[in-house]
Amino acid sequence: MFIIFITAKLCYGQNWNNPVQVSNLEMSLQPDIAIDEAGVIHIVWNEHYDTDFRKVMYSRSLDEGETWTPAFDLSQNSQGAYTFYPHILSGNNGKIYIIYDYSPGFPSTNTQIFMRVFDGINWNAPILVTEYMQGGHKNKAVIDNEGRIYVFWYWGHKFYYCYFEENQWSYPVSPYESYHYIEKATTDDNNNLHCMGKYTYSTKEKTENRVLYFTFNKSTSTWSDVQIINNENVLAGGSIDLDENEKPHIVWNQHFTNSWPWINGTKYSKCIGPSLWSEEEIIDDHVYSENIIINENNIVNIFLSKDYGDSIALKHYYKMGDTWLNINIDTILSDLAISDPAVVEKDGKLYIAYFKFPEEGESNIMFSKSDLVTNISQNYSSDTSDKLLVYPNPFMEYTEIHFNVAKTCFVNINVFNGIGKYINTICNATLQPGDTFCTWNGTDKNGKSVNHGVYIIQVCKNGISETQLVYYTN
Repeated sequence: MFIIFITAKLCYGQNWNNPVQVSNLEMSLQPDIAIDEAGVIHIVWNEHYDTDFRKVMYSRSLDEGETWTPAFDLSQNSQGAYTFYPHILSGNNGKIYIIYDYSPGFPSTNTQIFMRVFDGINWNAPILVTEYMQGGHKNKAVIDNEGRIYVFWYWGHKFYYCYFEENQWSYPVSPYESYHYIEKATTDDNNNLHCMGKYTYSTKEKTENRVLYFTFNKSTSTWSDVQIINNENVLAGGSIDLDENEKPHIVWNQHFTNSWPWINGTKYSKCIGPSLWSEEEIIDDHVYSENIIINENNIVNIFLSKDYGDSIALKHYYKMGDTWLNINIDTILSDLAISDPAVVEKDGKLYIAYFKFPEEGESNIMFSKSDLVTNISQNYSSDTSDKLLVYPNPFMEYTEIHFNVAKTCFVNINVFNGIGKYINTICNATLQPGDTFCTWNGTDKNGKSVNHGVYIIQVCKNGISETQLVYYTN
């Protein structure tokens, strides 16, 4: 038997844990997630009881997401009142802040924004954020490194914001003209805000949106001019994050077709200089609900929901060099949904919360985590295992990757060289149950023969990956 051992330092896709169900109610939506300084994981979501009755619910985990506390009614509103868009922030003072929309009746006539604070033991009474406004809705929230909390909201076709500092809220301000909206904000090391939003404009023929980027300088309390990032109509949503050089990267959703049936897709661009952005990249089509996070190794990670027609998958895309790789976190075989991925990084791990419709009339909040962001030094052996078989090994012309599919799922098979550089993808499809195999003929993604040596075969099924080494020889 030929066995070869190698030690490789890798920073590409590792396992996503099997998803854990957080909520055990009936219609749980709009999750958000945060991790405090002690490593406690906090998740908040919106629970829909009826059209005019919705509550903000909260749960936490003290054991890395293995178990969760029973859902706690945070908004404590009664029948006829409803909540929307809960967001959660972790402060550097050990406190947790939850911001949410609240309306006393349906349809909305006087929506306001509230905040509640958890000190680790007790929750304070709700604090009215929009105290100086007639109303506000669709809140967004971010906290900087010094603990200042910014809350943004819409009112009268433009966005307002105020900030919470020294236990009081500032007076609300609208920094731009009408039809400028904000989707997400993040902060840099100097506590300046970097914002992704959209601008809506109308003509006699059509109404369209464009992606915007703008900043707030904390030291001067000034907002920048607005940059328009793209030239095509975009849909709601999108996200922004900063790389190690504090350059913004943005994802958004837009139409790929100009008429019905609409095909939506995810696009990505990054800032490469003052007011200069990279060429737009298409991440995938038939997708929605994008989120982006750049980890401590400066790897760009994008999370989205992909509709395959007969199934929907929550997918994780990550960029290695110039190549986008992907892995499934969860899949549902129905025409329902997996959506709203909320992602946070802590101590070299990614944590995600999302909602999943397992059947009609039911929606659960799910949680998973991955060690993808860490550099992993590990000994690999080319010897076979019970779950994954690669032979012949060594090989000269081709090798077969044999594996079993226990139930219908999405399978992704990638090849990497001995130092973790992406080489080729040899399977990226939904497979039926049973024993199956794929072949690799020793070529890269462009069809060119690779050098002889050790390669890593990675088989990912429903977010769980297995690896085997294979030796390509003369």
